[in-house]
Amino acid sequence: MKLKKTFYKKGFSLVELVIVMGIFVVMAGLVLFNFSSFQSTRSLDATAQELATVVREAQIYGISVSNIPGSEIFPAYGLHVDYIAAPRDVVLFADLDGDRVYDPGDGEEVSTFRIETPIDLYNICTSQTGEDTSIASNGFRCYRDDTGTIINEINQITAVFER
Repeated sequence: MKLKKTFYKKGFSLVELVIVMGIFVVMAGLVLFNFSSFQSTRSLDATAQELATVVREAQIYGISVSNIPGSEIFPAYGLHVDYIAAPRDVVLFADLDGDRVYDPGDGEEVSTFRIETPIDLYNICTSQTGEDTSIASNGFRCYRDDTGTIINEINQITAVFER
């Protein structure tokens, strides 16, 4: 009695390759779909940390009573944001005349932090009465009328730190 020898080919069949490629395409699609939201979240986090560093720098300058290099003036330091004229700039300034207001063109600018990521400042508002009124969905304190409309939107804000 003679036995047949069976030869098995080693490798993958076409069906197996198509199934594996299909799984790979689905996984790659999911990764690419979620990448944009991950990237925007990281951009927002990085911008928030850089902005916090600029605020901290102004606080340290103001509290440590840093003088202007080459002079004996020890001014307060502050931050200025102009939402309309330069919505991506946060100016660190030395209040040379003591009026607690940023005066562009008077040599008060120390440095400018520019928001380079796709993040925009789109609203600046504050409480009209100084009391804790309502918190807007964007995180700024806002005063709202009976219809819920923001009624005291402002175009610029200045924060000064002095000792």
